Amino acid sequence: RRHTRSLCDWSSDVCSSDLYALDATNGNQRWTYNAKNGCTTSPVVIDKSVYFGSADQRIYAVSTATGDPNLSVWGTGGKRAGREIGADFAGNIVATNDTLYFVTSDQVLRAVSAASATQRWAQRLNASAANITPTLSGDGIYVAVGDMVYGYRAATGQVRLSFNIASEALTAPTVDADGNVYAVNSERYVVSISPR
Repeated sequence: RRHTRSLCDWSSDVCSSDLYALDATNGNQRWTYNAKNGCTTSPVVIDKSVYFGSADQRIYAVSTATGDPNLSVWGTGGKRAGREIGADFAGNIVATNDTLYFVTSDQVLRAVSAASATQRWAQRLNASAANITPTLSGDGIYVAVGDMVYGYRAATGQVRLSFNIASEALTAPTVDADGNVYAVNSERYVVSISPR
């Protein structure tokens, strides 16, 4: 089971084969959404929608209030819930107030509009992508894959950082207040990267 606390003040979401919204104060179930193919990412909340990835290579959006699917944007012709992304999810989704970011098994970091369900940009990663969740910090998004750490402008996907950390990354990157990026490699070294 995957668990995450939602950004709403009233619920936390639990995703396994179904998506549940629970009252954060008493744990009572608010609603359930049947995710027919299960959840392969933790759910994230933007505004009044919960987004999650499924094993059928689709992103779903449901109402935080009711659990009803948002078919007008996140559906196929208003009939089938979810938008196809063309590959399996390689990690969890992270989000800003209007964009979903995630890595797929075809080694691509993707940025998708939460409002329109359209892809804003995509960047191919030069390594095998498995269990990779991007890190958002300020106006940047960072990913550690293989022996590389990459940084991109979150809005455009423009490359701002590409750094070899000498061996396989063991952690997602961490970014401090000054914009320095840190990752742990398989030799157990903490690698510090200054973007300047």
